[in-house]
Parts: sequence; C-alpha cells; structure tokens
Amino acid sequence: MNKLWAPEVTIDGPLGRVFAHWNCAWRRTKAIRYRGNIYHTSGIEQNRIQPGWLKFQADPDTKVDWLDLFKRLCVAASPSFALLHLFTDPECEAGAFGESEEERIGANDFCTDPSGAVLQKRGIPNLGWTTFFGQPYTHEVDRGVLQSRYRVECMASGDLLVLTDDIFDVGRDSSKFSEKRNTAKSYFKEGFFQLSKEPLHGQL
Repeated sequence: MNKLWAPEVTIDGPLGRVFAHWNCAWRRTKAIRYRGNIYHTSGIEQNRIQPGWLKFQADPDTKVDWLDLFKRLCVAASPSFALLHLFTDPECEAGAFGESEEERIGANDFCTDPSGAVLQKRGIPNLGWTTFFGQPYTHEVDRGVLQSRYRVECMASGDLLVLTDDIFDVGRDSSKFSEKRNTAKSYFKEGFFQLSKEPLHGQL
C-alpha cells in the first residue's frame, strides 16, 4: 500500500542525493464528494525536519458522523495538532477577523489549513468546531475549566475539545458559535491563538 500513498523518490540537489516520499492526493466525485492530500514529513529543506500533514476537505452532509471520523483519524495519525470545522463564507472573506497583516495571515492559515511548518513558525491560528491538541500542546489545555462548559475528551495522544453538540451549529447559529469559541479561547494563555477576534464581532 505504501507504493500508492507514499512512493519513494530520489532527489539530487546541491546537498547531494536524498530519498523522500512523494506527496499524494485523491478525490471522490460522487456523494459524498471530497478530496484529500498527504504531505509527508521530510528533512530535505536546509537539513531541517519539515512536519507532514493531512488535509481533507468534504462537502458537508448531515448523514456523516464527522466527529467519529475525525477521532478515528486522530487515533490513526497521532497528530501534534488537528482541526475539524465547517468553514462558512463570512469566515473566509478578506478581513473577516481583522484588517492588520497579522490578522490576515492568521485568517489565511485558519481557512486554508496550516501545514506543520506553519504551525511551528506562527502557532495555532484559531479554534475549530473540534480541535485536537497533541503532545506539544496538551500542557496548554486546562481540562478542569474547559470541561465545565465544553466537551473535552482525553485521548491516548492528546486532548479533544468540542465546542457544540453539532458541527452544523457553526452555520446554523453562527453568532452563538462565535460566542462559545471566543469564551473557550479565553481559557488559554494570551497570544496562544493567532486570531483573537471573531468575524464581524460574532455576527457572521
């Protein structure tokens, strides 16, 4: 199976010959339509490890148990960070989270899915409907406080934070979701997230 999703390639460069795994992508064109990308961990750039990541985008469908699927992926991959979110148009509009350069960069990282290298450089952009914090971030999660308001699950390799009962709450009652996300972020240290504001002050 590795030949299908992680074929090995040889790259000759100024630093010599290196072996790496070729990134792969796939898609489904029938219901439920989705596409996925795997970017493998590599060490070929400036002799530094570039963390790999999985990006998965699907059409929203109420028949799918998205939380269960997300949890299964987290168990299988043991990521350092992962996010499941229903992105709304107002969230992804230019300037939705603020007009400063930092806010625009943070919004772009949030809406386009930050790579492992971006996370290392700029940090976590925002909370999603469900956010998984792996070992590098578990010490930042105040389970006792968060569990009084939200669903928090301790998994083998990290903590899972779920903001509401249904992922479709993000679009169904966006103002209420923004309020819950804003409150949840207040339980983390200041500056932990790139984005401190909500789109249009919570009026998506």
